[in-house]
Amino acid sequence: MYKQIRAFLIEIKNKHFFLFLAIIMSFILSFLPFMYCLLTYYLAYKIIGYLFLLPFFTLLFFTTLAKVTHKKYPKTTNIITFIINTFIIIIVQIIIGALVILFSFEANIEHVGNNTKYYTKILQYFPQDKTIHFPKQIPNEAKNVQLYSEIFNFFGSQVIVLKFDIDEQYIQNELKRYKFKSKESTNHYAFSTMGGEKIKIKDFTLFVIDGNLDRWAKNYGIGVNKEFNQILYYYTNPD
Repeated sequence: MYKQIRAFLIEIKNKHFFLFLAIIMSFILSFLPFMYCLLTYYLAYKIIGYLFLLPFFTLLFFTTLAKVTHKKYPKTTNIITFIINTFIIIIVQIIIGALVILFSFEANIEHVGNNTKYYTKILQYFPQDKTIHFPKQIPNEAKNVQLYSEIFNFFGSQVIVLKFDIDEQYIQNELKRYKFKSKESTNHYAFSTMGGEKIKIKDFTLFVIDGNLDRWAKNYGIGVNKEFNQILYYYTNPD
């Protein structure tokens, strides 16, 4: 099989050089995003990832046609095939890329990233040393549980916030477990977007376990409201 593929590529390179360049371009544009989607845990990403392979296999189909017509019109076949296939690759990739961005945003943030059902799985995709203070599982006595996360954000940022109502004794016990670097207000610009539009953190006091409060504001800790009946765990690493 390997020898046949190698022989096929050598023949295309020697006889259809423009088409060979298009195949290389298609391979890069198709398989890199395909592998990215394949490595994510959510099924929808894997399904969409296979769509990226369509331009590559479409190009192989045109390659077969080019081999048939190449004997009569070698130069014309090379040029026209290259133009047509390049156009197909660019157009298809743009369309699929737009669909992936729109769908992945909805699927990742709305269906998975904010769904408490996936909490334990979501937590695995964040640095363990930065989320060690998060509960391994949501406590049974927790009420009004809210979750917000950005896992595979296209811009590289990472955020996870878990918030719920619970009794004061639980909160006091959590605060006693850690030494805190500082105590901050949520009015600080470093936390201006934490929790998105879903989780309200106004009037919370944030106990920073570690991290910084500069422009990038990469830190993690625990937040408590004034009444001591709500707690939130957070890790933020904006882009």
